[in-house]
Amino acid sequence: MVNFDFVTGKLNWIVGDPEGWPEDMQKYFFTPVGDLAKFDWQYEQHACVICPDGDVMCFDNGQYRSKNKARYIRNRDNFSRGVRYHLNTKTMEIEQVWQYGKELGEAFFSPYICNVEYYAEGHYLIHSGGIGWKDGYASDALGAFLDPKKDPSTDICAKTVEQKDGVVLYAMEVDGNFYRAEKLLPYHDGDNAVLGEGVLLGELEETETFDTIPDVPECGEVIGSWHQVAIEEDNDRLVFHGRFERGSLVMVLLKNATETRGYFINTAASYHLAMCSGAYLEDDERTIKQNISKRGLSGCYDLKVLVEDKIFETGVRIFYE
Repeated sequence: MVNFDFVTGKLNWIVGDPEGWPEDMQKYFFTPVGDLAKFDWQYEQHACVICPDGDVMCFDNGQYRSKNKARYIRNRDNFSRGVRYHLNTKTMEIEQVWQYGKELGEAFFSPYICNVEYYAEGHYLIHSGGIGWKDGYASDALGAFLDPKKDPSTDICAKTVEQKDGVVLYAMEVDGNFYRAEKLLPYHDGDNAVLGEGVLLGELEETETFDTIPDVPECGEVIGSWHQVAIEEDNDRLVFHGRFERGSLVMVLLKNATETRGYFINTAASYHLAMCSGAYLEDDERTIKQNISKRGLSGCYDLKVLVEDKIFETGVRIFYE
């Protein structure tokens, strides 16, 4: 966790394990004080919160519990937790004043995502949203890449706890991995949610086109149903859906009498894209989705799909003013 001066950009302090940082950066780190037997640094944390008194909280995922590979800890031997630190920025000392989760061990371990919320002094929410199991132990793989339907030896869940003054008010466990948990009032009170039509904020940049379009023939055939091509239209974009063999050459083409725009479709396996959205992954890894901004488009276009050595028709024609 890093603190900067908003006006000057000056680095003020860093909360974390100072191991491995160069000597000239050590002055920005804190020295642990208090009950050091209970003190732990946070690793790969999420949901950093500044408390009203200046303390800092986070969900300490705890991945590996070291920055030194020789001392990495397996997930089955690890823990995750909510944690709160008191900082003395004058003496550069740090004290761990609260934590919840270490005592639960691997049963509460999430190597990614998660959340904490500060409600009032001593009143917190702790959400371990990325728990995964393999053969009864905390999985070495992220929950986003576990599929209990296909592999019965795996399981995924998320656990959410509300604690006040050291007492657990409730504990909830649900199937699946979820990035955040938020406590909302059951009824609309003006602050909880704004009801009515949604508002579109911001806008997309123009989607980059591919410089070179392969010189392959238009076969005149409609692309086969196996590819499951579908086109959605939103206010600011086209959304192209399709299924293609991994590693195949695929491009979406928008073509009219004056230009052909080619949009490259990545069919290589990109597992890292699923880190925080595992619940929304397609069952078939060959299924892709590509957003194409409407910015820069003008006139009428025929939408075609280049697959390997042929250009196929889709029967879709779009018009933009």
